[in-house]
Amino acid sequence: MILCDRLTKVYNGAPVVDDLCLEIPAGEGMNQNIYIMQKYICTCKMITTSTIPELSKLLAFLGNEQRLRILKSIADEEKYAREISEELSISRTLVNIYLKQLERMGLVTGTSRVTDDPPLMRRYYRAVPFELVVSLDAIKKTEE
Repeated sequence: MILCDRLTKVYNGAPVVDDLCLEIPAGEGMNQNIYIMQKYICTCKMITTSTIPELSKLLAFLGNEQRLRILKSIADEEKYAREISEELSISRTLVNIYLKQLERMGLVTGTSRVTDDPPLMRRYYRAVPFELVVSLDAIKKTEE
């Protein structure tokens, strides 16, 4: 897997800036694109897969029930890991692991801040609006 800086793509006829592109190298020129679009912002997260196992891993990552519950929890307001852990009854360690994975995928943003009382450094997370588009045509062109 390769993390890119910026790419410009065209999506539905409009130029789109790809800020955090997680690119899985495809074999033999068979690049199939799965887009994770941030709504209301002209930014596109592009994940390229070329094989059935790569696509399966991606969909399994996004299909994890606990990751989805975390995304739902921080969809409308930012929270720090302990708040999420207590709300969802998931261990804080696992919440931190999932938040870091989601942040690397560009589905979550994190901001570190010092709280006033008591003075603590906390990392607050918020879900990034996105859409996942997987086409049957892209699946048909993947390699076994």
